[in-house]
Amino acid sequence: IPSLVKDKIVVIGDFTENDIHDTYLGKIAGPVININAFEALRNNELEIPWSLIFFLMTFYVMISYFMLKSPISTDRMLDKLHLNRTSVKYVLSFIGYSFIFTMVSGSIYLICGIDINVLIPTIWFTFLRGLTNKLVAL
Repeated sequence: IPSLVKDKIVVIGDFTENDIHDTYLGKIAGPVININAFEALRNNELEIPWSLIFFLMTFYVMISYFMLKSPISTDRMLDKLHLNRTSVKYVLSFIGYSFIFTMVSGSIYLICGIDINVLIPTIWFTFLRGLTNKLVAL
């Protein structure tokens, strides 16, 4: 066996219906997904271009800067616009950072074909917004 597998990649797994996953390409066995991911890593197909990293860094820093420079209380802003109603707050709750970052991520995917995870930036900016709202309330 050692001579048969020398310099080869051996994939061990369940190729039957016990480990089948729905993907955008259709149903694929788990070990095939793993070997495809390994091959993508080996061929440097999962690299993010420096220009995209620079864009995202600039985007996140600008949002952080404006949030810290002039924190906005949602309640005060809605009071000035005479829209401080529960229904308006409910609708605005859906248009938060996760929505904005998902739109940016979707645009990046359509333009570059690269999927950007928005979980960590969303958590960070939600935390930062809560912190700035507490500072505005003081």
